[in-house]
Amino acid sequence: MSFLDTLLGRKHAPMIGLDISSSSAKLVELGQTSNGEYILERFASEPFEKGWITDGQIEKFDEVAEAVKRVVAKSGTKTRPVVMAMPQSAVITKKIMLPAGLREEELELQVESEANQYIRSRSMK
Repeated sequence: MSFLDTLLGRKHAPMIGLDISSSSAKLVELGQTSNGEYILERFASEPFEKGWITDGQIEKFDEVAEAVKRVVAKSGTKTRPVVMAMPQSAVITKKIMLPAGLREEELELQVESEANQYIRSRSMK
């Protein structure tokens, strides 16, 4: 919790962390105590069968998706915001220059436009 959050007494909403590895899906839900410390609210894990994910690639998408649904159900969470990590090999990173003073909606459109151009040009090669 930041200093400003502490000063204003703001608490962050619960959040889910979802880890999908080659062997299982694991879910944790973090909440906050009244003094701002994070606490583990829920944990669940669901194993994958061998071959569902190979060398970081999902081979059996439907099976992995169903396992993720099961891990969410097993945890009993009602929280919707999810935080996930992505391996660097699955992420495209590109710096873009944007003019100062853009409103949030304008920033979003500019970033989406830049991303679409980059993704299109990569897929045509």
